[in-house]
Amino acid sequence: MKQHMNQSEAMMKLLTLIILLFFSSYENECLAHLSVRVSIKVILDENGKPPKDAEQIYAQIDRANFALALNGSELRVEVLEIIEITDPSGTDDWYTLGRSQLESLREAAISNKAAFAWRDDAINVYVNLGNLNNEDDDGGGRALFPPENDIFILHKSISDDAFIHELGHTFNLRHPFDDDGCDDTIIDDRNWKTKDTIALFNFSLPYDDENLEQSKRDLVDMLFYNIMSLRSGNVLTPCQMDRMSFQGYADRAWIYSKEPVYVIGSYTCPPFILCDGSWSFPFSDLQSALDSNNTSGKVIVLEKGNYQIIQNDSINFNVDFFTRRGTSKIDR
Repeated sequence: MKQHMNQSEAMMKLLTLIILLFFSSYENECLAHLSVRVSIKVILDENGKPPKDAEQIYAQIDRANFALALNGSELRVEVLEIIEITDPSGTDDWYTLGRSQLESLREAAISNKAAFAWRDDAINVYVNLGNLNNEDDDGGGRALFPPENDIFILHKSISDDAFIHELGHTFNLRHPFDDDGCDDTIIDDRNWKTKDTIALFNFSLPYDDENLEQSKRDLVDMLFYNIMSLRSGNVLTPCQMDRMSFQGYADRAWIYSKEPVYVIGSYTCPPFILCDGSWSFPFSDLQSALDSNNTSGKVIVLEKGNYQIIQNDSINFNVDFFTRRGTSKIDR
């Protein structure tokens, strides 16, 4: 009787898993996605006035998580806290800090962690007024690249998609008009404002020209609406998503709430290499991940596709399953 109950519980667990993988939505992100830990600090001026209120900040987080969900990313932003801090200098120096001084802010915060509410286990986001007297220094925000990717700054003038853009930089994403290391972003220029300009330069035809193939229009769209361009958009390319997964795994000890174990069905483990579920050497089948004894307290991230559990007692009740780039189905 006891054995029958355990099998029934296992079947219910599997059914629940499949339902989560098929129907997990943006509203349920904390239950079915890999959490990126973020600590937000709002710097007040001498009179205790914040540059933005909490509602505006949460709108930025919502926009970021919407974009991540839209692209099928396994990542979601987890806000640990929003803390108001007074300018430790006793003036408005940090309140009006420009983006070019981000390195100075990081150095000061690490030197005086209590005053700046600095955390070693999260991305530290500082929100301030910005340098309104300097047009060159009043951009929406700025982030540092790895290995100093534990901080970024947002100004009062930021657009709705500034948070996800700067978060991309902390995950080592570059602007498409820079050398972004991705072969699925076509040539870009920060001054190009229209799809026609992009299409003409890359393909020698206007965007709406009937002779321009749809696949090339798709490349223009993917660039024009890209999160890492300076235009407003929600698109991440497959290469950009892979770069985020790679960097996140490298920083997993402090950036994630739980450690991911990757399973990619299309991957073949090289000879003489032990595939361990890391991003660089993922498991190619789910059963190997479950048999590895290296999943307790972690999360298994499945690349979209079909997976099979061969052994009936393989489900570990301490492991969560997330999906990436689309729907994953588990058969047994």
